[in-house]
Amino acid sequence: MSANFETAINYFQQSRFDRCLKTCRKVIGADPGFVDAYLLGAQAAQARGQSQQAEKFLLQAAKVCPDSLVVQRNLGVLKSQLGQIEEANRAFRKALRIDPKDAETLYCFAVHLDSNHQSKEALSMYACALEVVPDNPMVWTGLANAQRSMGEFDEARESCLAALEFDANYIPAINNYGALSVSMKDHTAAIDYFHRSLALNPGQPQTWYNLGIEYQRQEKYDKAIEALMKAHEIDSNSSEVLKTLGHTYLQWDDAGSAIQMFGKALEASPNDAKISFMLACGHIKNGDPREARAVCGRFLEKHPGDTTTISCLALMAAEHGPEKDNERYNSFEAIIQTVKVPTPSTYNNEAAFIKDMADYILSHSTLRDAGEDHATRNGFHTGNLRLSGMGPLTHLEACISNSLDGYVEFLKCKEDNDFIVSRRPTDWVLNIWGVAMRNQGHQIAHIHPDAWMSGCFYAQLPPVISEDDEGHEGWIEFGAPTADFTSVRAGKVRAYKPIVGSMFLFPGYLTHRTIPFHSDDVRISIAFDVVRK
Repeated sequence: MSANFETAINYFQQSRFDRCLKTCRKVIGADPGFVDAYLLGAQAAQARGQSQQAEKFLLQAAKVCPDSLVVQRNLGVLKSQLGQIEEANRAFRKALRIDPKDAETLYCFAVHLDSNHQSKEALSMYACALEVVPDNPMVWTGLANAQRSMGEFDEARESCLAALEFDANYIPAINNYGALSVSMKDHTAAIDYFHRSLALNPGQPQTWYNLGIEYQRQEKYDKAIEALMKAHEIDSNSSEVLKTLGHTYLQWDDAGSAIQMFGKALEASPNDAKISFMLACGHIKNGDPREARAVCGRFLEKHPGDTTTISCLALMAAEHGPEKDNERYNSFEAIIQTVKVPTPSTYNNEAAFIKDMADYILSHSTLRDAGEDHATRNGFHTGNLRLSGMGPLTHLEACISNSLDGYVEFLKCKEDNDFIVSRRPTDWVLNIWGVAMRNQGHQIAHIHPDAWMSGCFYAQLPPVISEDDEGHEGWIEFGAPTADFTSVRAGKVRAYKPIVGSMFLFPGYLTHRTIPFHSDDVRISIAFDVVRK
């Protein structure tokens, strides 16, 4: 090892990454075949946030030594971090051709696959890694993450326990078991494991935060605030912690403290629409809807057309007025359009076309228990189908695109809708996903904050969903307040019966939910957002 390279290592260990980079370049200049200098240079560049420079080092290293396992593995990790999925796949596969039994590469590849909605493939990689290192708690915990992504919560907890058999104090496995217990509504275990983790290392703001959230769910607001304040003491700049503190105070009927916390959070993250939304809710709770509207107005001055803020104004108008705002934001008949989706010529009839789409959703590799990460309850949710393959939904995608001009003309029938029409993006992308629900399946009231326009197509409906049902089971309802909105009186809602083969189009700011239904038959819908690029 050259003296210069030893100096570069020392610089890296001292976190003097700029000096490390310069020294690595000097080493490479003297010896272009010195692979370790490329690898260290890439690490130093990444530490400085210079991803392109890191990539350049690794690509040069791959030319110098194409059969280096470490180079290909590190290249795979970097490509994954850069979102270059296929290039990451190629690098990891090349590394495994060099050594199919390298546990670190198998683990890194599995992490990459799981983070890119290929959890089934990740499970296989983790299994291969465990054949090589069966006593590695990190790999067992990674396996638990992939199982959790697949909705296999029981198996995931078993994998965490396996990790803890080899290292009883392995904090990632303890935290993961706690988080899984939250998803399984095993509140006692969740709290026990979060406390166990914090006993080993009390300096974990995220774990204090998770503990606070769990106490909040159980309406133990004093304990929630205590845990969240611990998180705030450790990470005083976290607007997320401050926002959650504010929300907890709001639930505890302490509007004054909630406003104070939301105000601090907004100072830390002035562009966060959700914090502005919650600050407005604090003023509503405090009996001052005028100030709540002023909060929204100030945010819209800096962020015109923000979906979350308009949603807040719409919910406020429905409950508190003024009537002109209620008429502007909540005239459902003027902003919700029903569109019949035509059957493509490649199908013999509509029934075959719709069945093909329904089957595609039910068999999709990303379909899994929605848990509490989505608005869906007692149902299953796919990932973004645009990223994992559209299959027979390609025609639906084209129909959505072709419907945008018609939707704009529909909106123009009401002059007040210019605030929606004027925000239509010229450059947009479609996010689309499937939802399958059965007995007691529903979606809680929510909005799509990134969407200009949202929509929902219906591929299959249980017979219980009927026009004659006064309870409107399985219908979609618009206008209901979200769980985090401070609702103090009845607002304005309207339910629509879904129609197989048709879709509803509506603004992203409009809250919507599915009314629970009682049936063992599956309700299949395909939701989508038109999102500005």
